[in-house]
Amino acid sequence: MEPKDRIIVALDVRFPEEAISLVQDLFSYVGCFKIGLQFSHAMLRSLINPGIESLAFSNLRTIRELFELLKGNILWDGKFNDIPN
Repeated sequence: MEPKDRIIVALDVRFPEEAISLVQDLFSYVGCFKIGLQFSHAMLRSLINPGIESLAFSNLRTIRELFELLKGNILWDGKFNDIPN
């Protein structure tokens, strides 16, 4: 295991384009990227609520590009009930 494999970066952003930028900048330094519930909902919203069908397809292409960049280096953190502070 390389040291970079111990690093996980959270993709806690509002838009898939922001996540793509982070992945492109950090992929060679990071072992894994975390996709949490907040970003999962943001991706889903971008497909359901765009108002224009062509925008939904554009958003889907962006999300697919993100997952292609991740190359399976994903930790999905989709818990609904977290440990209290």
